Amino acid sequence: MSSSTYHLRIKSVRLSDAGRYECEVGDTVQISKVSELIVIETDPTCTSNTSSNAGMVGDVIKYTCSLKYNGTWAPSMSWLNETVELQAKDESQGGTAKFTTTITLMPWDNGRNYSCRTVGYPKVGTSGVNEEVGLPVDNDTYTEMCTMPTLTVRGEY
Repeated sequence: MSSSTYHLRIKSVRLSDAGRYECEVGDTVQISKVSELIVIETDPTCTSNTSSNAGMVGDVIKYTCSLKYNGTWAPSMSWLNETVELQAKDESQGGTAKFTTTITLMPWDNGRNYSCRTVGYPKVGTSGVNEEVGLPVDNDTYTEMCTMPTLTVRGEY
C-alpha cells in the first residue's frame, strides 16, 4: 500500500461540528485514524476573587479562566505568570472549561502580569486561518489569551 496523506477539512465551523471523526483507508488492510474536534463557543474570560488587582504581601488571590465549548473533551487551558506556567485546578464540567489558580502575594509579584491561554481548537464564527479546520487539529490552530490587570503588591516579606 502506498504512503498517502488524507485530510478532512471543515469550513465555517459550527458547534454541531464538534465530535469524533474517523478515517479508514485500505481495501484489505484497514488503516484507521480517529480525531476529536472540540469547538470553542466563547473567548476565555479571566476573573478574580477580589475587586481590585492589589493586595498586601501574604494575601491570597484566586484567578479563574473560563469559556464555553462543544465536544467530548474540555479545551487545553493554562495559567501563566509572565511566561511561566502555573499550577491550576481544572474545574471544567458540562460544556464550560474552567481553570483556577491561587496565588499568595509576595513582594516580587508587584508589577507581574498573569494570563490564561487556551490552545488547540477552532472557535465558532472565526474567519481567516480558523475558518477551515483540518483534522487532526494542530496545537496552534486556535490560541486565545485573557490577561488580568497588572498586580500591585504592598508590604514586605
